[in-house]
Amino acid sequence: MLPSRTENFQNKPQLERRAVKLINSTLRDGLQALWSGRLGEKQVLPIVRSIDQAGYEAIDFMAPVQFEVCIKNLKENPWHRARSACEAARRSPLFTHLRSRSLTSFDLVPDSVFNLWVDRIAAAGFRRVMVFDALHDTDNLRFSVQRAKAAGLEVCLVIFYTISPFHTDAFYQSKAREVAALGADSICLRDPSGLLTPERVSQLVPIIRSGIGDTPFYLKSHCTTGQAEDCYLVAARSGVDALFVASEPLAHGASVPSIRRVYERLSIEGLAAPLDVSRIEDEEDYFFDLAKRTNRPIGVPVESPDLAQYQHQLPGNMVAFTRGQLADLKMEHLLPKVLEEFVHVRADMGYPVMVTPVSQLVCVQAVLNVVQGERYKSIPGEVRKYVLGAYGKPDAPINDALRDRVGSPRPEAKQEDPVQVLRKKLGASVSDDDLLLRILFRPEQLEGVPMDSILSHQSPSMPSDTESLTAFIRGLSVKPGSRVEVRRGGFSFTAKASTGSSKRSTTHQN
Repeated sequence: MLPSRTENFQNKPQLERRAVKLINSTLRDGLQALWSGRLGEKQVLPIVRSIDQAGYEAIDFMAPVQFEVCIKNLKENPWHRARSACEAARRSPLFTHLRSRSLTSFDLVPDSVFNLWVDRIAAAGFRRVMVFDALHDTDNLRFSVQRAKAAGLEVCLVIFYTISPFHTDAFYQSKAREVAALGADSICLRDPSGLLTPERVSQLVPIIRSGIGDTPFYLKSHCTTGQAEDCYLVAARSGVDALFVASEPLAHGASVPSIRRVYERLSIEGLAAPLDVSRIEDEEDYFFDLAKRTNRPIGVPVESPDLAQYQHQLPGNMVAFTRGQLADLKMEHLLPKVLEEFVHVRADMGYPVMVTPVSQLVCVQAVLNVVQGERYKSIPGEVRKYVLGAYGKPDAPINDALRDRVGSPRPEAKQEDPVQVLRKKLGASVSDDDLLLRILFRPEQLEGVPMDSILSHQSPSMPSDTESLTAFIRGLSVKPGSRVEVRRGGFSFTAKASTGSSKRSTTHQN
């Protein structure tokens, strides 16, 4: 039975204490954790304006993985979703995410691609960006922060919580100072695997606060072990400024804590920043109804956590990813052995935090070790790059035996700048957003995805000059006398699908 609603939010005694704000992550963590992110733009956008009016500190909306889902699974243009959501949200800034050195896959991207991506997320209307690096590599983070700041974005830098012999109080105190020195607008302690306990929060929040001073301090913890909600209350008492939450239907499980439950508990203690309760309820109603109509699961609180979580430390979605890999090989029965091997591989690789893309690298290597019956008999190229330092420097040393197995760097041919190459090939008619999608995704993955540019829909022989374009339009299967209009920025072109006149006009070109 769900907790009571409006009466639980209103008329709470407010003490003279600092208010803790909430960041709505329903459309980011909620959708990804419980529905694999597979919710179309037409179902996402109607609720954005209501969420925006509720009074949240921010709305956590899209990470690179959502771009992947839009392209590969929904056949939608993620930039269209981003722009529409940013236009709809006038009060609350929207968050997007930057993972250093890679964007939408395991592959490392050149600086030119990363720089263009940052410029385009700013142009889409995002106002805040969460910058993270699975290795806490300071040089990687510095580069990302500088680029985001140059694009006019507010930067929230992430410190990940994980458990290892190297991730001690002293580590977190030192890392907090390092991160604060990079000039972030806010800092987030992020617990992707749900490993935090209330006791650990009471120890760690003051340690990090001492290193970051008055910089706004956020906490995001997932409910994988069922302790995140209690951790939030302790964190609020200990001095964090904001907490990441999701609407009740898309909270719990592998997601983040429930908006309603966290707000209610903060309100009882006089710690909650005001929210519009009717908007909270509207969002709940929307997603409960949507889940029922589309036969989707809703989040359920974890009551009996799997203690193995504290060993393998995989986020909930990564356990499913690993099980899926084994199922494809018809070896799902090997999952317990793979999770056990995962612990060894992670240690050998320097105890990285289990977030994309590093969690996938560790996972694939663990699967190979178990299936092949020998540790590191085969080492994927991405794991080799990781060991050789291409992704950055991990928090702990990499095992010497693994280093020896990988060997020395292999010579690689110098790659041309993909932005310049593709821009030269396609010309100025292709938008920067389309250009990025073409660089980051394969042509077959982009089939059926609506693009911005005229050239995105043309065959190689489609004419591009004005006279030929007129003839092309007139040859379309439309009724005689119909008018076809093409617009791009300040450029417009019209032509009739008959022998009538055509007109080309330019006010200014972007």
